Amino acid sequence: MTASHPTAPLEKRILGSFLSALVGWIALMVDIATTTKPNTSPYLADMIGEFWGGVGMIEYLASILIFGIWLVVILPLYLLVPLSSSFWKWPICTICGAVGGATIMLIISRAVLSSSESWNEHLRLCIFAAGVGWLICLFASLTRRYFNTTRQKK
Repeated sequence: MTASHPTAPLEKRILGSFLSALVGWIALMVDIATTTKPNTSPYLADMIGEFWGGVGMIEYLASILIFGIWLVVILPLYLLVPLSSSFWKWPICTICGAVGGATIMLIISRAVLSSSESWNEHLRLCIFAAGVGWLICLFASLTRRYFNTTRQKK
């Protein structure tokens, strides 16, 4: 860090990482609310029953997933990877986010969805998760300097 831009307080850096996750969460909630029909999957229907008509429970579980990933992956990256790292260049960061999102979703979908679910369903979920990961990392990479440095008054 240069003398003209010292490292921001921890609270500001945590806020930046949280807002990155929040952007992804908002996109995820909008997609779920607009495209998911209650009890569309027999497996999900069995798993969640009538609780919140199915959609609310899916949103709840997705929220746990997004903010769990924020605590375990995004926050440590945001705090530990130096601002000067090539990782924070938006093309690199967004590719990492897309690959990470798709990989996490592939692991989860293979573990949670029944074997009767088609490969197309797994692929659809992975593509969407890649988009969410891409968006989170795009926001993080474009706002990283703002949340990581403080400007000194002249």
